Amino acid sequence: PPCCYMGSEFMRGHGGGKRARKLVSHAWKSDFLHTVMSILLDAAERQLPFLIENVPENKHMAYVKKEQLDAKRLLSDLGEEQLSKTYWLCIFAVDEHRAICGDCWECHSKPAWQHDAQAHLRANPCLICGK
Repeated sequence: PPCCYMGSEFMRGHGGGKRARKLVSHAWKSDFLHTVMSILLDAAERQLPFLIENVPENKHMAYVKKEQLDAKRLLSDLGEEQLSKTYWLCIFAVDEHRAICGDCWECHSKPAWQHDAQAHLRANPCLICGK
């Protein structure tokens, strides 16, 4: 039977779910690599040159070249404290349709939206689009 990811065998094998310490909101127009890089920089407490330039902190070998992240090398170079930091990524954790339905060009003009801007958040199915 389906289960919550945090209750999955994979997560149980890694000590179970953990509370996220930071929220990461992904902009749909940005490359996902940039979101990942931002998280890595935050976890490593470093600045952008650490990933993209040849600097002493990365043994003079950039981790990102031509939009490709050398994740294996980077993960092996990060310490346990850095790798144990937890993040909540809205791109994976939020049902975008349910969370923002009604805030779109097609729905904005419909009466359900105009009379109660929060109605779609409480309804199941959505009052505006019926899903």
